[in-house]
Amino acid sequence: MVPEYDATLTSAIQEVKAGGLGAGLGVMLRMVAMVIRMQRCRLAEQDGSQPNWPPLTEFDQLLADMEAAEELAGSTGAPFETMDGLHHLYIAGIVMMRLYVDTKTRDVLRDAA
Repeated sequence: MVPEYDATLTSAIQEVKAGGLGAGLGVMLRMVAMVIRMQRCRLAEQDGSQPNWPPLTEFDQLLADMEAAEELAGSTGAPFETMDGLHHLYIAGIVMMRLYVDTKTRDVLRDAA
């Protein structure tokens, strides 16, 4: 991703929020932005750079918003009913990203095991 695309995604998130187009769409755009940010951090880590990991509070807020967005849990109708509940997969992905970042955080006390 390039900065222009980041600006476009940020603008889309703000317009969805301001336009009242539904919490679900805004949350999904925020999830896409988080996936992109995580990918950049992983690439920086692979290159030996110091990644700018997202704060755990951002994951917590995104998870809370995903769980609260009722339209994500809504039925998609007969042709797509096998996709009902797909948002749980996205929530699980965010939880896994949060756990990964938590292992990279240095200022956290952890059990020796």
